[in-house]
Amino acid sequence: MNRIINMYYKEFESYGNFWSLKNPKLFFSIASLFLFIYFVFNLFDSDKRNYLFQDSGLYFVLMAEVFALLLFRSLEKQRDDYIIEKYGKKYNKALGLSEIKKKWLENTIDIPVHEFATLAEKTDKYYILEEKYAKPSLNRDKFIGYIFSSESKNRILAMFMGVVALFMGLNVASGVNIDNLYMIYDSLDFWVVFFWILFISLIIFLFAYMFKMALLMLFNFLDFLFDNTANADRISKRKKEIFISALMQLHELPKKRHRVYF
Repeated sequence: MNRIINMYYKEFESYGNFWSLKNPKLFFSIASLFLFIYFVFNLFDSDKRNYLFQDSGLYFVLMAEVFALLLFRSLEKQRDDYIIEKYGKKYNKALGLSEIKKKWLENTIDIPVHEFATLAEKTDKYYILEEKYAKPSLNRDKFIGYIFSSESKNRILAMFMGVVALFMGLNVASGVNIDNLYMIYDSLDFWVVFFWILFISLIIFLFAYMFKMALLMLFNFLDFLFDNTANADRISKRKKEIFISALMQLHELPKKRHRVYF
């Protein structure tokens, strides 16, 4: 199963064929990402050494961010178009990406499409049991799990609330009057506040999406450098989740056969 998952990842998810600086989309994607990082650091530069961005730093950050996201998306489309063209020549007809994946899975694992969900369930249970009874070791997935485990959310929330309480306590201790805070609230216009909340939420969403895309590119680059597809015993948790997710998305209900009476 590990070998099949690695084969699927290399065929449909990997950017290995496009990791070359001769690829203009990859080059500009990396360049826009570095520009975005530079503008972010410049935005929080207290010395403001670069006066070109002194009053418009946020706009440059947003522009670089949008360009980076568009270029990342174009790189993904380039990969998908390559797969569609490759299998279009193989089958001598135009096929969508989902149809190609279904055919590949049916031919590789010899299971009909209406049994993909069953295979996904069995695969998930298999890896749960494998992890449960595996020899004690510290690998990359376990290390990341210790840091970002779901059980740590309550502790992080408690720490955040503690920081907020500490901040408010220090403000009160320094002589800040709570009435001044109410005066600020009274002076605010509803639509102005609504606009700024919407604007800040959009920025946070774009930053989170940008961070996610950058991590995906980083993981794909590491897979390209340290390719483990030849080793059937090594497979990451992320690849397992991608494969199981694909099985669930491509699953179809069995078609009912209708009898025809003459």
